[in-house]
Amino acid sequence: MIAAPLSGAVLGPDLPGASCKGRAPLHDDVIAGESETDRADRHQRAVAVCLRCCPVLAACRAAVATLPRSITGVWAGRVLDGIGHR
Repeated sequence: MIAAPLSGAVLGPDLPGASCKGRAPLHDDVIAGESETDRADRHQRAVAVCLRCCPVLAACRAAVATLPRSITGVWAGRVLDGIGHR
């Protein structure tokens, strides 16, 4: 997420037990000084965290559907680019 890191303020609804809790940098869109390759690798790891073991994935997908299309980063096992691609 380029403008705001993954946090309760951005997520909106609280998702207790979410595998991403406490891992905001992993799910962020851009980290200053990071190469495109490093970002792609980090995003792959974040997607894996969501898809492999998140107990609230379905609830997260429902929550993401209510967020602005400008949201970026890894959400609900998807890399969002801020222009509506989910």
